[in-house]
Amino acid sequence: MGYGDVYTTNTIERIYACIIMILGVLSFSFASGSLSSIISNLDSKNALLKYKLEIIEGIRKDFKLPKKLYIKVKNNIEKVDHTAQQMDHFIS
Repeated sequence: MGYGDVYTTNTIERIYACIIMILGVLSFSFASGSLSSIISNLDSKNALLKYKLEIIEGIRKDFKLPKKLYIKVKNNIEKVDHTAQQMDHFIS
C-alpha cells in the first residue's frame, strides 16, 4: 500500500490490506456525504429566510406599510430564524 516501499507478501496480509482500504473508502465517503448534507441544509435554511423576507417586502409595497413597521417585522423574522438555527445547532 502507499508508495511501494512497504508491500504485502502473503495472502493474509493482502486480505488485511484490502479490508483496510475498503474501510478507508467507506470512512471518506461517509465524511464527505455528511459534510454535503450539512452544507445543503444550511443553504436551504438561508433560502427560506430570503424567501420570507421577500414576501414581507412585497407586503410592505402592496399595502404601503410604514417603513418603521416593516423594519420591526423584518428584524423579528431574522431574530426568530437566528434563534431557530441556534436551537437546531444545540439539539444536534
